[in-house]
Amino acid sequence: RNAQSIPRTQWRFGSWTPCSATCGKGTRMRYVSCRDEDGSVADESACATLPKPVAKEECSVTPCGQWKALDWSSCSVTCGQGKATRQVVCVNYSDHVIDRSECDPDYIPETDQDCSMSPCPQWTGLAHPFQNEDFRPRSDSPSRTHVLGGNQWRTGPWGACSSTCAGGSQRRVVVCQDENGYTANDCVERIKPDEQRACESGPCPQWAYGSWGECTKLCGGGMRTRLVVCQRANGDRFPDLSCEVLDKPTDREQCNTHACPQDAAWSTGPWSSVRT
Repeated sequence: RNAQSIPRTQWRFGSWTPCSATCGKGTRMRYVSCRDEDGSVADESACATLPKPVAKEECSVTPCGQWKALDWSSCSVTCGQGKATRQVVCVNYSDHVIDRSECDPDYIPETDQDCSMSPCPQWTGLAHPFQNEDFRPRSDSPSRTHVLGGNQWRTGPWGACSSTCAGGSQRRVVVCQDENGYTANDCVERIKPDEQRACESGPCPQWAYGSWGECTKLCGGGMRTRLVVCQRANGDRFPDLSCEVLDKPTDREQCNTHACPQDAAWSTGPWSSVRT
């Protein structure tokens, strides 16, 4: 009888609520209660000896952002095998860059890849390995500065510029060859053509922004916006991805966050006495 007199209690719990976030991480909850043997709600102390089920936990749904890969860079070499790289950013559904933690790290696109250019020249006795503005056959009376004892400097075509703006560099192959096209070692070093030169395609665009607009609320927290564009100093506009997307100034912010005053209302005082 003593054993039967000990109340039998247990924890019971309901279904989980939907996740509080529609994307990314949120929380979900469920009702947990201590019940006696009749199923009635009991004080939680009656279930203190039993492990209590979790009533609140973190939940995850689909990531809030998605990866966006920018254009590949030029190949790192002008001939043979090299590498190309690109920037990968996390953006929301409005195409605004957000923190990388909002995207799924298991599905980030590749940021570098192998690239193949035309085979590098092999000096196997070809008389004219490169045909461009810097090469002149001996029969056309080339400049004496390029010829000494039958040897001369010969150049390949310029490679791609290393930058699309704000100054880059480009390279080319320069070799010393004899009159038969074989590699030689005694060309005049002081007149060797440049292997590298600067290339300029104009200044890089920068972020520019206007003044903040009116707040959407006078109190209680509203929003205000401003125009943020990627442009050069002369006003020419470019797509956002032409500027450093991670440094883009915010185009919206909260404003007038102070509490609103209580709504006005009529109040009544006591009735005055009526004099007859």
